[in-house]
Amino acid sequence: MGNIRDKILIVEDELSIVRFMSNVILSSGYNVVKAMNGADALEMVESHCPDLIILDLGLPDMDGMEFLRKLREWSSIPVIVVSARTAESDKVDALNAGADDYITKPFGTQELLARIRTSLRHARTTAANREIAAEGTYSVGELVIDYDRHIVTLAGRDVGLTLIEFRIVALLGRYAGKVLTYDFIMKELWGPRAGHDNQILRVNMSNIRKKIEKGHVGSRYFFTDHPLEFLRKENEALLDLVAETASLTEDPDARAGQAAEHLRALRDVKAHYAKIEELLLPVLDQNGRGMQAADIWDGNDRIFHTLGRLAGSTDEASWDDARRQRIRDLLKDIRKTAEREETVFRFCMDHMDEAAWLAVYRDFPELGCSFLQSLPVWPEGDARLERTKNNGMELPDAPVTLPQGTFTLKQLAAVLDLLPIDLTFIDAEDRVRFFTEKTGVFARPLSALGRPVMQCHPPRVRPVVEGMLLQFRAGEADHMEMWIPRKEDPVYVRYQAVYDEAGKYIGTLEMVQCFGSYLPHLTGQKPKQKMPEAEPDRDGEGW
Repeated sequence: MGNIRDKILIVEDELSIVRFMSNVILSSGYNVVKAMNGADALEMVESHCPDLIILDLGLPDMDGMEFLRKLREWSSIPVIVVSARTAESDKVDALNAGADDYITKPFGTQELLARIRTSLRHARTTAANREIAAEGTYSVGELVIDYDRHIVTLAGRDVGLTLIEFRIVALLGRYAGKVLTYDFIMKELWGPRAGHDNQILRVNMSNIRKKIEKGHVGSRYFFTDHPLEFLRKENEALLDLVAETASLTEDPDARAGQAAEHLRALRDVKAHYAKIEELLLPVLDQNGRGMQAADIWDGNDRIFHTLGRLAGSTDEASWDDARRQRIRDLLKDIRKTAEREETVFRFCMDHMDEAAWLAVYRDFPELGCSFLQSLPVWPEGDARLERTKNNGMELPDAPVTLPQGTFTLKQLAAVLDLLPIDLTFIDAEDRVRFFTEKTGVFARPLSALGRPVMQCHPPRVRPVVEGMLLQFRAGEADHMEMWIPRKEDPVYVRYQAVYDEAGKYIGTLEMVQCFGSYLPHLTGQKPKQKMPEAEPDRDGEGW
């Protein structure tokens, strides 16, 4: 591929000046596009994605200041104003409106070219990356992004990027070390009307990785294992499985057993949804988006129950058109939920800070993978966790006196950790203050500590939890219990109100216990040598 040249948009209504500047700029190795008025110029910024704009202030349809203000609502493309207005106030106004430089007419060709080079050089850097401004390149390992020649090389070899692929890599290089949202990249490359359909960006990123990461396991240069990207990758893997399952419903040679196998794999969608709710729902609540989230996951129960019914049947006699259509309808619901979750991802990227994402990353091992084989490795997150690893509280050996005796805190923590039961304590202000986790029935991320308990439950469950706590607080009930009827490992859950000696409500204790190991003794069956390991039920409803 030949070198890609910088593209400069000239916005000028005097034809003679347009011709003069075009000849000068073209002869210096740049590409040129031209607009005679402000409206056309704004359209061309979106369609041609120029690297720099040369702007005359006296346009026939709008003042150059108005053009600048409209442009700066969404774009940071460098702008050099070329104008006959020589008053200091005009220069100040233009620079304040977003211009990067100001040249008064008449001007020399060498001055114009020098200012173009300077503006392009400044545009290629951020505060965090001075290498680009100083050298015209950005390098990491054997990868070099050459901003002057518009090529990307790996070990000295041009990797052969297309124009749009180079623009994407160039943008990532300018913001190296930072997390960029899909919306930000699309807006920078395609303007404010790019929309939210990021499929074209995903395709281009896939092609870029194939060219640059070819022959290597994992990513060396494009780190996409930020916690949000991991959740997106899981959604993509889920949609791939949905597509495979859908193809079976259209294949006349497909068997019922094949479909059932795919549907059983899709049951991990339950843990996937629960994980996203657990990690991201608090952010939506804090920003007044909790009810919007309720709409996104409103159909989850229907999806789970339908999956449970359809995945259990391998009867070829029932593998008819009606069953195939029920599977298609189910897959359509899963696709819709995944598409809606993308709006949650975009919102959280804009509203969660680094500390919040670090908490999400820290909790991934507890919540596990759903449709990927391994958890993400986020180098920056690992480094920050390592720095804070030893900042936790050291439990003292001093005794704690209770009515029935004494414990040290270390002893008490060790005893609680041995109990074959999960305990979660919610204080009188309905905040999660403590939990143990032995059974794995309910996922308990560390980020739940100190959080309002309502933020730890999906919107559809909150009315039940709220009603129960109100009854406990009013003394109308002191406990609530339920069973999760898993076939080989039923689960008993008890919520117990806690009162002090004066009868004042001080909190609620949740107790979760699995009874699989006790079943043979309770039913008179001969105990098995080893009970099968139960699959964790991430939101406590069972299949």
